[in-house]
Amino acid sequence: MDARKCYASGRGIQPKGVRVGDDAVFKVHTQGAGDGDLNVKVIGPGGAEERIRVRRLDPVTYECAYQPRKPGMYVVNVLYGGQPISKSPFRVEVGPHMETRIRAYGPGLEGGVVGYPACFTVETNGETGALGVLAFSCWFSFVYIFIHLCTYDTLNKSAILVVTWSLISIGSCMK
Repeated sequence: MDARKCYASGRGIQPKGVRVGDDAVFKVHTQGAGDGDLNVKVIGPGGAEERIRVRRLDPVTYECAYQPRKPGMYVVNVLYGGQPISKSPFRVEVGPHMETRIRAYGPGLEGGVVGYPACFTVETNGETGALGVLAFSCWFSFVYIFIHLCTYDTLNKSAILVVTWSLISIGSCMK
């Protein structure tokens, strides 16, 4: 058993981007590590252990989720066979709860292929970011996809998005 061959991916282990009340989801991949038990602990501000849900998706992949209850630093410890996996523990700075009317949905948020547009819809519903520009990123197993709103047509409620995969432009989509 070699826990160093395991890795985790997903929003729930990213240093920033999780807010109070969010479902902080991540996956643990154990391909090639051998047999072992997965043990995940999330320690919140003040040392409180958070409740975590772990679900086995297939023989080598687990989905883990926690819901932060207050802002501050969370530490996600992931052990496989009693040993820390690659890059564990993960430190996650959880921000305060924020109500937003902005919604994003579509197949481009669920996966992507290098060289093809990752199309999805962003509805701002009249809300903009502090700078008047909406920008966010998604995590898909080791590869960042950066999405920047270039143009938003308020009359037709449509957006032209430029999508960058691992800092290589892969196109744009109009939704």
